[in-house]
Amino acid sequence: MAKVRMIFDKTEMIVSYKDGNTYTTMNLKYSDIINIKIDKCIEGKLFFKKDSERIDITTRKREQPFTYFKLAESPYFDGYKKDLEDFANHNRITFYNYTK
Repeated sequence: MAKVRMIFDKTEMIVSYKDGNTYTTMNLKYSDIINIKIDKCIEGKLFFKKDSERIDITTRKREQPFTYFKLAESPYFDGYKKDLEDFANHNRITFYNYTK
C-alpha cells in the first residue's frame, strides 16, 4: 500500500525515498531544488509492462534525482503532479512536464 511520500509547505517540501530496504526522509528548501521533471516511461509490474509516468526531482543535496513512479504511488500521484507544479511556479523552480 502506498503512503504519502511528499509533503509541501510554501518554501519547503519533505520527501520520503527508498534507501536500500528502508525509507529515508529529507527536508528540501526551494533553493536546494535544481529542477522538477514529469515524463512518460514504461513501468514493469510482475510480468507485465505498462505505459506510465514518473517524477524526477533533481537537487543539490543528492547526486541522483528522487524518482517516483505512477503505479507505485497510484493513489497520490496526480496530487503530487499538481502540488509540484504549484510549488515550482511559486518558488521559481524550473519545471518540465512532458506528459501534456
